[in-house]
Parts: sequence; C-alpha cells; structure tokens
Amino acid sequence: MELYDANYHCLLALCPSLRNPALQIHQYLDDSLPDMPTLQLEFHDHTRHTATFGLACRWDDAEKADLLPDVQVRLYRDSRQAELLGHRGFPLISGRLPEGSLQVEWLHRRHAGNRFLFNWLRYCLRQGYHLAKDSGRTS
Repeated sequence: MELYDANYHCLLALCPSLRNPALQIHQYLDDSLPDMPTLQLEFHDHTRHTATFGLACRWDDAEKADLLPDVQVRLYRDSRQAELLGHRGFPLISGRLPEGSLQVEWLHRRHAGNRFLFNWLRYCLRQGYHLAKDSGRTS
C-alpha cells in the first residue's frame, strides 16, 4: 500500500488540480517541453472520492506511438492512493482475487504494474512535466 500512496503523491505533484473533487476539467495537456512527447491526462470517470483517467505520452510522429506509456489509473482521494488499472486499453488486473496458485502471480503483476507507474511518474516529474494548464478546459 506504500507504493499506492507514493503514486498518489506523485500524481498530485504532476497535476495539483486532482485534489479538487469538484473538478470541471475533462483533459489536461502539457506540451511545453520541446523535443519531448506531449503528456496527456483524460478523465473517464470522476466522483467525489475517486477519479479514473488515462495518462499517456504522445508524439506527433505515429511511428513512435507504440514506444510510449499509455495507462489507465484510478485515484482514491479518501484513502490517498492511486493504482494502475491497465495499459494500452488492456486490463492489467481483474477486480477479483483469483483462486489458488494464481493469487501469487496476480499479486506480482499488480505490484510490478504499480512499480512501473511509480517510476514513470517520477520520470515525468524529473523531466519537468506539469499538468495544470487551461489548454484542456472543456467547461
């Protein structure tokens, strides 16, 4: 759970507006870093206590698209945690704990996915990404 807590704090450092449960922004973009891909955050579901969104890097060059992270994340404001749900549209983990020996594999995949999210978020922060612009404002 410490990793989920670290992911939460990295996401808030990257996009401070995620603290606000009354968020009225559908999408954030950061295209301020020259010669770097654009970082994009797009909400799929948003409630008072949770937010589910996609977070992706985008190059203008379509040939590079497969090389970049494209993940689905759920943020839990009440418990101050964030977890990786999937990558490139494929669920990383099912919502239910499997039976028998598959439990260990399920837990390892879940941990590895969230470790990846943590490393990627820290990389984005070190590169200088900051998702707080009005360029994605839809309302």
